[in-house]
Amino acid sequence: MPNSYPPQAVPRGTFVRSNSLNRLGVVTSAVFQDKQLYYTSFYFPNTAPGLYHYNLMASNDDGTVHGLVAEESEFDLTFYLMMGPVNLDEIDFYDMPGEIVL
Repeated sequence: MPNSYPPQAVPRGTFVRSNSLNRLGVVTSAVFQDKQLYYTSFYFPNTAPGLYHYNLMASNDDGTVHGLVAEESEFDLTFYLMMGPVNLDEIDFYDMPGEIVL
């Protein structure tokens, strides 16, 4: 299985909205499998007042809200192509230990 980024995929850092999670995020990687594109995206936490129930992962200990990483089909995403992509090389992602939401 090749580890290169698929040429037909949108660029890394493209803004997307998950149709199932109803959350905004950015594409971090893509893979072409079974004649279909699958994107791994980082979804931002919903921190607007009154929208905390949309957060899938919230820490009850310190009151902080975390982002979410999920892999979805290209048909389950809405792509925002008129906005420039985020430069992911400038962002540090830290893996935090905890439960995985399935």
